[in-house]
Parts: sequence; structure tokens; C-alpha cells
Amino acid sequence: MLAAGDLTAALVAVLVALWLWSIPAGEAFTGEFVRSKALWFLGAVLWLATAGVPAASPAIAFSFRHTAGALLRGAGFLVLAYLAVYFYAPRGGLPRLVVLYFLWEALLLTLAWRLIFIAVFTRERFRHRAIIVGSGEAAALALGLVRQHRARRSRVESIVADRGTMDPGLAGVPVVVAGDLLDAVLGRQVSEIILAQRDHPSGDLLASLLACQEAGVEIVRVQTLIEQVLHRVPADLLEPDWLMTDLADAMRLRDASWLGKRALDVVGAVVGLVLAVVAGPLIGLAIRLNSRGPVFYRQERLGRGGIAFVLVKFRTMHENAERPGEARWAGRDDPRVTRVGRLLRRMRLDELPQFLNVLKGEMSLVGPRPERAEFVEQLQTALPFYRARLMVPPGITGWAQVNLPYGDSVGAARLKLEYDLYYVKHRTLLFDCAILLRTLGTVLRMQGS
Repeated sequence: MLAAGDLTAALVAVLVALWLWSIPAGEAFTGEFVRSKALWFLGAVLWLATAGVPAASPAIAFSFRHTAGALLRGAGFLVLAYLAVYFYAPRGGLPRLVVLYFLWEALLLTLAWRLIFIAVFTRERFRHRAIIVGSGEAAALALGLVRQHRARRSRVESIVADRGTMDPGLAGVPVVVAGDLLDAVLGRQVSEIILAQRDHPSGDLLASLLACQEAGVEIVRVQTLIEQVLHRVPADLLEPDWLMTDLADAMRLRDASWLGKRALDVVGAVVGLVLAVVAGPLIGLAIRLNSRGPVFYRQERLGRGGIAFVLVKFRTMHENAERPGEARWAGRDDPRVTRVGRLLRRMRLDELPQFLNVLKGEMSLVGPRPERAEFVEQLQTALPFYRARLMVPPGITGWAQVNLPYGDSVGAARLKLEYDLYYVKHRTLLFDCAILLRTLGTVLRMQGS
């Protein structure tokens, strides 16, 4: 609903901008006029990628102050980008005001829609009432997630736990015993039970949970809550058989999209290679003028099923940045990166040659980051389920890449793994398109790393 409203606001903003454009142009605002300017509707896509998508996370979407800030930053960046393009464009090549009309209207209409969205869906009648079943750290984690990320949509009414095992993070929430669970659910009009315990429910608690489920109450595990709220899979809370049960079932339901995904990859790879051919000579010249060494960088990475392939990128580091046989993490402010390389990374232009890997089927447009065999060997020992990333093709961009910067430690790899596992479990063609849209916004804002 939020995305549909944002898209509608952006499309209406394009129409208003074209109408304002038609007045000084002396043309009638007709369907034919709109069709002749249909290319301008791409402005709605740029608006959603640069301003709308970053403002769509639950923590931002339900706060008008944070939403307004995100939209203003996006609009400001697009204004600066347009002024830069206009300055270098041929005289008379671009209209002066229509883009400003669009950005102003898109900002006002999106803000108005977001204000209506917040005013309506934060009312008490739309808020979920929840009960947490569990104790200790797991229950405290569930309560923290609700309070921090769903505070304006959900409210924890009580906790089912022994008083002697209460965690300090659960203070201030009423406690009930397992036998009173159904009464608490019916009396407080609860619609959701969050199951936050590692052990299987005891006989009495299981009977109470089944009775609540029969009454129409949704039961959600804390692992599922983390997926819903943070959009990552909590690796530390997974059961040993997760690969064979939860993940296997989820992937089986989504395997039908592989043909559409491959078609998207081929189309995207062709477009990307055209950009690489056009921009390649300038990028290559800049690399050679900035530092000695080859223009392209080749390195062996692991693809789907652990099959090795040679990844190709524009070189962004100094020549001989690593000694033979030495594998080093790449950090966000890595001193081995050249000045030109830093700019290429921020704009993601260093990855243009990888479209050849996509066309060959070794990579996809969207997927987990392809890693070196040395790192995979190290990380699969430290992180359970790490090789699950190899169940899908690696990607030029991915869910972990658009949410996190470069990681240079096992701890950072653990967090990236949680986002990668979420993608492997929930991947669809629509999800891929959403990730590509966010990547476009990252490129436009020059926030790559």
C-alpha cells in the first residue's frame, strides 16, 4: 500500500509537471501531448529510487519527521544532479523548469500521502496487540524489536514467563502464567503471539497455544519476527535442520522464477555492456593516468555450487596491492584504493565489466557477493550455514550489498550472511527488481563502497 501510494504520487507529479510545461509552450494538454512526453515518466522511477525507497523502511515510514527528512534529502540530491547535467548539456538541450516542477510536486504529493498514511495506520484500531511467550534474552529481543521497529503498529500487552526468569529488559510489561494465556488473549483482544523461547513448549503451554490458534490468533516465532522487521535471517537462532526444512521449502516455492530471472539478467547484461563500451575508454584512461598497472582486474571467485570462475572488474587498487598467496579483506576506507578507484567504487562503475560474467551465466544481476575461495573456507568454519550463499548465483548487487558497506571482519561477514540468507529464502523476480531499484538510488547518490 505504501509503495502504491508513493508510485501514484510520483506519476501524478509527472502529469502536473507536464501540464505546467504545456502552458508556456502554448500546447493543449491532451493525451497526445502526454504520450509525446512519455519519456518523462522515467522521472517517477528516479524519484522512487532516490527518495521513496530509502524512506520506505518501517522505522522511517511511520515517523513523519524521518520521512520528511529522507524525502528532502532525495529531492535535494536530484536537484543538484539535474543542475550539474543541465550545466554540461548543450545549450537548449534540456528544459529548465519541468524537472523542478516535477520534483516540487513529487515532494509535496509524497509528503501529503505519507502524512495520511501515518495518521490513519497509527490509530489504535489498526495497531496489533501482541503477547510474548518466553523469557530471558529471546523474550527481551522480541520486546525490543516491537518497541523499536513496530512501536506505532504493535503493542505488547503481556508476557508469558516465570517471574523468576524475568530479564531486566522485560521490566514494565505484565506477566501471566501459561494456564491463563487464552484468557489473556481473549480479554485483551490479542491478535498475535510471539514465541520467544529456544526449547519446545511444555505440555500445558502447547495446549494453551493450540487453543489460541483455534481462536484465530497468529503465532509467530521470534526468528520470523526478526525476518519481518529487520529483513534478515538470525543465523544465531536457527535450528540445525533449518537448511533441510525452512529454507528448502521456501526455495522450492520460488524456483519457478528462474526463467524470468535469467531473462532479466540477459537484458541487464546487454545494457550494462553497452554502458561499459561507452564509458570504458574514459575509465581506462583515468585509471592509467592515476596509477601504474593494468586497466582490468581479474580474480577467481566462487559461484553457484562452489564452482570457480574469473571475475573481471576495472582496477581500483594500486598494482600488487596483495602479495602472492596473501588474501586480505577489502575495507570501506582501504588505503590500497587509488583516488580514481575510490570514485569508481562510489559510483559502482568498477563493476561494469562484470556484466560479461552475467551474460556468460557465471553471475546474476542480483545475488550474494561472490567471494574468494580463501575467505569461503575461513568463514564456513566460523559461521554455520555460510555455504548456503552458494545455493544461488552470486550477483553484481544484492540484498546485503544495498544494506551494508564493505565488511573487513568475521563479525561483519556474519551480519552480511544474515541478509544473504534472507535473500536466498525470499528471492523472487519482484524482490530482484526492488534491489535493482535501491542499487540505482545508491549509484545516483554516489554512496557505493
